[in-house]
Amino acid sequence: MHKTIKLFISFILVLILLTSTTVCDSSNAANTANPAQLFPDEQNLKEILSAVERASANHSDVILNGERIEFKNQLVMENTETMIPLKEFCALINAQVNWDPGTKSITITKDNLNIALKSDNKTVLKNNNAILLNTPPKAYNGITYVPVSFMNEVFGYTVQAAVNGYDIIVLTNGKFIAKSISDILYAKENNLPFELFGGRLKVNNIYDASYAADNRLAFEYAGEKVKIGEHWELRLALKHNIPYEIASTEVAASYDKAKAIINTLIKPNMNEYEKELAIYEYIVKNTEYDANAAINGYTAESKNSYNAYGMLVNGRAVCQGYAEAADLLFTLAGIESILITGDDHGIPHAWNIVKIDGEYYHVDSTLDDSKEIRHYYLNLSDKDIEKAHTWDRKSYPECNGSKYNYFSYNNMTVSDRNELKQYIKEQIKSRKAFFYVKLNGFEVEDKDLFDIAAELRLRTFGFSMNRELGVIKLDGK
Repeated sequence: MHKTIKLFISFILVLILLTSTTVCDSSNAANTANPAQLFPDEQNLKEILSAVERASANHSDVILNGERIEFKNQLVMENTETMIPLKEFCALINAQVNWDPGTKSITITKDNLNIALKSDNKTVLKNNNAILLNTPPKAYNGITYVPVSFMNEVFGYTVQAAVNGYDIIVLTNGKFIAKSISDILYAKENNLPFELFGGRLKVNNIYDASYAADNRLAFEYAGEKVKIGEHWELRLALKHNIPYEIASTEVAASYDKAKAIINTLIKPNMNEYEKELAIYEYIVKNTEYDANAAINGYTAESKNSYNAYGMLVNGRAVCQGYAEAADLLFTLAGIESILITGDDHGIPHAWNIVKIDGEYYHVDSTLDDSKEIRHYYLNLSDKDIEKAHTWDRKSYPECNGSKYNYFSYNNMTVSDRNELKQYIKEQIKSRKAFFYVKLNGFEVEDKDLFDIAAELRLRTFGFSMNRELGVIKLDGK
């Protein structure tokens, strides 16, 4: 019950008490009043409190399929349940209501529904099937009311009542219409399917924009120019055309360096994959993993290793810095990019998802940072990367692309043992110092590789294998 109603009830009780005290004094003086007429009996007091309780229901909000409803007749309370004027509600859903004075019953028809009910009778007939309500329909001042549960049990509406400490009643036979972030949070909290009003949100601050972007909700920014103080704000502003000005020297330095890198790497005739590859190889070549920052965690001294500044300006970062720098560079190159957080073998980790030629892929530049550029983690599908990485899949797009996997795109894959043997033979002839191959749909053991080497009469033979990804590195000498 609302605070104002509680105060009103208190006022009524105090008024009754004061009135009774005054009358008692006067009756003692004049001995003419009848106490039975001056004190409300228990039943009368219950009726007074019931009336106040019913009045409290007027504070309830009713939302029907996302639209707030203003009823002409006030809502009332009965047995702790909100009662809704039946005829008004039926008009909203285009249901026909008829009154039979002979049987004193009400019939409702809508599409294939035929409903019959009577005031003060808990039994309602729905297509001749009896439904028993907890609270019966009631007539107040000639108006028939039904409990809010009637909407679910008879009409099949999803009902949410008394949510978040407020008397809010939501009735929906479709999707909840969300006009704001608070509407979305409300719908999610109450497991209501929803859709955006007009197909997109209007947001007026960077935090709401961040929420919408993180949840992949279409939105437009309608707020004032954002003063950028953090790297994530810059990336968000660039991706979603949010007006901004940079208020941080470190963010400004990162942005300037990123633009210089893009101007050097990206050529006008490059496709998306070629741009991605150039950025990926630049990061791997020019970044040293900051092991101390990883061990000691986020501190004042190591903070830049956890953002794009560490990779772009210092050339040293942990996975978060790699991924933030990649996200910024991909964005500046016109490639759709998402920074993703999860685990790598149970250890907190960050990497990227990119969209290349309409398909999503995982990209993990941190794990490919070695003496040579291996491309193990360039453009992996969910199926490829899930053997080592875990993440909240509901929060990110599915990655099912295969064409632009580095090994597939460069014809460095084999599908069976015979193809593997032939591939090794051809690469040995090219006299490369080392080479890579990816196994598609089958596995090999170390013995299989030694057997192939013997069959090819190789004098020396060395290899290493990433069994999770099915990629083998072989010595070519």
